[in-house]
Amino acid sequence: MKPFKLEVVLKHRKRLEEMAQGNLAASLKKENELRAMLADCEANLARTCDEMAAMQQRGVDLLDLQLHIDHVSHLHRRIEALGRQVAKAEQETGKRRDELAQASRDRQLLEKLKDKKNMEYRYHMQRKDAALMDEIAIRSFREESDAE
Repeated sequence: MKPFKLEVVLKHRKRLEEMAQGNLAASLKKENELRAMLADCEANLARTCDEMAAMQQRGVDLLDLQLHIDHVSHLHRRIEALGRQVAKAEQETGKRRDELAQASRDRQLLEKLKDKKNMEYRYHMQRKDAALMDEIAIRSFREESDAE
């Protein structure tokens, strides 16, 4: 096979695609971690609200109730902040997916070009071989004709 002139570019595109895969994996990991933190925070809020309701039914000290209210307010702010971070992480993951898709298309384009060039080279070599065989056959026929 004739060497593909753009092999270096193809290898570079493959590396870019692998880097894009790594970036996407890191982005997905971060997004999943943030989602887990958000779920934990929401579960903590639900537990705290349940505890507060139970405390109110039993009759509770006003200071303890105020502490729980402050904790609930803190959890609400934390949930809002985590929600914004999750949304930002989702956007980043989408961007990384698009980058990976583009890198994959770029690599596939070069691979198709390489395959096309290889097919053209094989066709050229087959025609060259056929011409050589024809030449051999013609010479052989002439030698036989001259010998008679």
